[in-house]
Amino acid sequence: MHHSIELMDVHVRFENVPVLQGVHIEAKPYEFVSVIGANGAGKSTLLGSIVGLVPVRNGKVLLDDIDVTNFLPEEMVARGVSLVPEGRQMFTNMSVWENLLLGA
Repeated sequence: MHHSIELMDVHVRFENVPVLQGVHIEAKPYEFVSVIGANGAGKSTLLGSIVGLVPVRNGKVLLDDIDVTNFLPEEMVARGVSLVPEGRQMFTNMSVWENLLLGA
């Protein structure tokens, strides 16, 4: 399954602290997009906002041109979108593929 994902003017706050401000990213099917930045720059927050783990305060998250802003994580998984955590929270006795299947 290959999706397009677009974030339009996405804003995320934790309490009163702005973490993401006006983020716009577009990834079309078969494209690779990288997000780089220092620790604390908001990379994990950005990914969490896409998969429904972090609420979007303003803006939109579009999946195949459908507004999925603030969908629950289980709704995003049902649409074929999931997040593989970095390093930790993985089952080390399982392959990467097995971890991905378990997450789906």
